[in-house]
Amino acid sequence: ALGPVIAPHADQRARGQQVSSVPIHSLRMQGILAKQDVIFGGTGETLTLSHETLHPSAYESGIMLALRALGSTRGVVVGLDRLIHLGPSDPEAPTGIPSDLE
Repeated sequence: ALGPVIAPHADQRARGQQVSSVPIHSLRMQGILAKQDVIFGGTGETLTLSHETLHPSAYESGIMLALRALGSTRGVVVGLDRLIHLGPSDPEAPTGIPSDLE
């Protein structure tokens, strides 16, 4: 018989949780740093978008971008989209990008 699952984090709510009626599942496997799958399904078909992070170095460029933006950012910025101009934003709001990076 298999023993209990040893979880690296105390918060295990994502195991079978429903978020806005969408089932969310969380798996933890050795050798996989992070993996996200978004699966859309219709009658007789599925479309899967998948992202897998294999090494912590994958986060380095985003971390460095955020650190460089600290000096010129006011308030709280959630997500890197505001720092790399991907999302809709208020033209009056600070981008968080130092002028030498624009």
